[in-house]
Amino acid sequence: MSQTVLIINEEAGSRKALAHAIRQKLCYQTLEAETIDRVEMFFSVSTIKKPDLILLDISNIAGFEQVIQALKSFNDAIPVVVVIQYGDYENAMKAITAGAQDFLSKPIAIERLKITLHNVLHLRDARYRNSLHSYTPPVAETKMCLSMLNEEGNIRKIDEMEKQAIEMAIRFYNGHMTEVARRLGIGRSTLYRKIDDFGLKLAMQAAITH
Repeated sequence: MSQTVLIINEEAGSRKALAHAIRQKLCYQTLEAETIDRVEMFFSVSTIKKPDLILLDISNIAGFEQVIQALKSFNDAIPVVVVIQYGDYENAMKAITAGAQDFLSKPIAIERLKITLHNVLHLRDARYRNSLHSYTPPVAETKMCLSMLNEEGNIRKIDEMEKQAIEMAIRFYNGHMTEVARRLGIGRSTLYRKIDDFGLKLAMQAAITH
């Protein structure tokens, strides 16, 4: 069954053009809303199909962090991808901090949109599968905290922090190595070389098979 993308954009022309492209070129179903006030309907009316992913244009929204948090309150399991003005990475990072899973820059390239939707939905499905297991991660893993200091209170070596960052990313993205490399900002070949250098093959295999 086709996945459904809910597009939230105040500009009707842009919203409908994007919805058309998603349906025709990516074969997803679409829902449309001009404001968040209209979104609650998709979650409250039982006869309306719930979205699998929300695509939110924040380029003209003041207080978009609160909008993202409100969307997550409807169903936290539904990923939110935001659309930003080209180069507005400051707001992109604010959106990620508020709960968005990823961002796209205007003008949206259809191939970039295809990859982003696929990756975000793949990660959602992987997290759902993992939630079916009874495994409870240790506190350090749950917080996903990368410490700059060692037990003696001194700055840790760069290679130690790099090793921990890669291991955390592998676990967080459930062994999806393309996503791990993209999020860490390195090539796949470099990632695999570092995994070998740091002796992280077992961590990689455990994340893939978990």
